[in-house]
Amino acid sequence: MKENSSIVTNVTDFFANRSSYHESDDDRLDEMNKLYQSLYMYDTVLHGIFLTFGLLGNVLIIYMYSFKISKTRDDRHYILSLAYVDFLLCIFCSSLVFSKNLSPLRFSNDYACKLLMFFTNIFFTMSLFILVAICMHRYRHTCLSMAETVTTSTKLVVVGFSLAVSFVIALLKLIFYKGLKVEITQDIMGHVCSADMTVRGSEVLVLGITIFLIIVSAGGSIVMIVLYFFVAQVIFKQLDQFKVMRRQKLRFRNLYGNLRASIINAFERENTGRRSSSDAPIMQLDVISEEKPPKINEDGDNFKEIATCEKGTLRKNPSKNRSKTKTMSLAVYLSANRKARRSSLMFIAVTMVTIFSYIPTWTYVFLDAKDPTRWFKISLVSFHFLVFLRTLSALGYVTHPWIYAYYDKCLQKEIKMIIFRR
Repeated sequence: MKENSSIVTNVTDFFANRSSYHESDDDRLDEMNKLYQSLYMYDTVLHGIFLTFGLLGNVLIIYMYSFKISKTRDDRHYILSLAYVDFLLCIFCSSLVFSKNLSPLRFSNDYACKLLMFFTNIFFTMSLFILVAICMHRYRHTCLSMAETVTTSTKLVVVGFSLAVSFVIALLKLIFYKGLKVEITQDIMGHVCSADMTVRGSEVLVLGITIFLIIVSAGGSIVMIVLYFFVAQVIFKQLDQFKVMRRQKLRFRNLYGNLRASIINAFERENTGRRSSSDAPIMQLDVISEEKPPKINEDGDNFKEIATCEKGTLRKNPSKNRSKTKTMSLAVYLSANRKARRSSLMFIAVTMVTIFSYIPTWTYVFLDAKDPTRWFKISLVSFHFLVFLRTLSALGYVTHPWIYAYYDKCLQKEIKMIIFRR
């Protein structure tokens, strides 16, 4: 067997060297189908593992954000929408892979091919649009201080628009894809799930929409990378300012801690003396809260308001209610910005993993759409490389739930409460 020979040549040599050679083309097709099943076996096992973790993770996210996490959270609707899309994408994409791997040369069911390709492409494209919307929302929230301008109805409209556009784009899968009869070898015909290029105009439309989606994915990825770059810049500048504010808070405690204790003791002695000498009202002193230290700096001037994020610093008002932020303590202020920062980092991680999964996905889709018999004309090394690329496309919908669990402290707390039943 030659090292650079194609899979078809290897299969042909395999049958030529058999002692009991099957004359029937149908028997030979069955043997070849079993051989390809064995070649796809590791991909089938990996997708089975991905399906398990993807379903469990996304069901957990849907349940927790629907019933356990506060409904007033700013990013709740986007996370829920993306979790539903990932859950459905996990089901349809894995079903499509299983169908192709278990019947690599005998995929003759037109309806299964059309529906699985249709729904897989709908939810794949929809996840891209939702991620772009999340990216724009985080940019506005972090860098433009416009979080309250995006209402719940607006977010639902964005999700609905993403679904409508994805539905229109995926319609071509219903029209042109089917269980296509192709030539495996010179005298053996098989069936694969692919586009029927014999229909008039199908080659232009199928390749055109594939190239269009690749361009849209690349454009969306570039937009998300650029916007998250600005968000990351703001986050790093916030971290530096938080360190300065914490040091100032410690200095305030050391400076006024002894003074506070002395004043309280003096007033207690005064009240004790009055209580023993007369019935005069006892003076009471409001305890100075350590969470609300005097807003002064080292020079004794008033604590200056932090500049806007447009200049690369902290947002003025991390809370939705801007009137309440004026009396917000430093601890609450830092906590609110810390939550916003972790939310931005969470979506950055989700986006980076998804962009990474787009590269092998579109490479595989483009090659498969151009020539469905390409799989039977390449070397074993190239074959396993393309199968590995297809496997990487599942990283997005599998890893998203676990990224949420890593960054979201509220989610971690609720999960621990369920596990330990507190």
